[in-house]
Amino acid sequence: LSRRSVFFQFIVFTCGEMIDYRAGNWGFHVALGCEGSLVPKAVTMAIPNAIITFILATIWQMPGSDDVDGSTITNFHENTVKAAQMVIGTFTTIMTFILYNRSNIAYDRWWEGGTLLQKTRGEWFNAYSSIMAFTSTKPEMQEQVEAYVQLLARLMSLLMCCGLQQVSPNRDRGFEIFDLSGIEPESMDFLNDAPDKVEIILQWIQRSMVLHMQTGVLPIAPPILSRA
Repeated sequence: LSRRSVFFQFIVFTCGEMIDYRAGNWGFHVALGCEGSLVPKAVTMAIPNAIITFILATIWQMPGSDDVDGSTITNFHENTVKAAQMVIGTFTTIMTFILYNRSNIAYDRWWEGGTLLQKTRGEWFNAYSSIMAFTSTKPEMQEQVEAYVQLLARLMSLLMCCGLQQVSPNRDRGFEIFDLSGIEPESMDFLNDAPDKVEIILQWIQRSMVLHMQTGVLPIAPPILSRA
């Protein structure tokens, strides 16, 4: 792969398959889907409660005495309606308050997480593009530059994968990465056993920058190179 093709592959890098939340024209895909929707669990909890409510309302519909006059029955129904209205109103108020606050908290957390994820991706992408811009342009160094660019692309791909795994509920979830050419098997074994893989890969990248600066692949002054 050329440096340009590796650069654009890193731009369009995608990590794993996620739930499709695109609503479409009417939104039924999200509302009634089996994955990513609250409808299945909500129906599971709502149907038994609706059946119990119907049975209790049917049992409590009429007074038990057979010799009750019409005015008593009318008063009974009025009291029942008022009690039902009060219960429904209280329940609706509490549920509206809970749903409103939980929805706001969930949306704030989702927005914060998405913002931090995009910020992290942007900073890592900027670091990768800066290191590529700092590589040597000497013809006799192009083979070493090409090898380092290929290695750096794979390290950045592995870094993004481990970062997503670290924030994922399932730490063992697999994400798509480039192949591991140029990375020693012993290093991968050490990485797999490490508790914090992101910090180790960042250390690998920083160490590779120092080593390739000494070999002439990155002929940039240290203060400028540190900005990457």
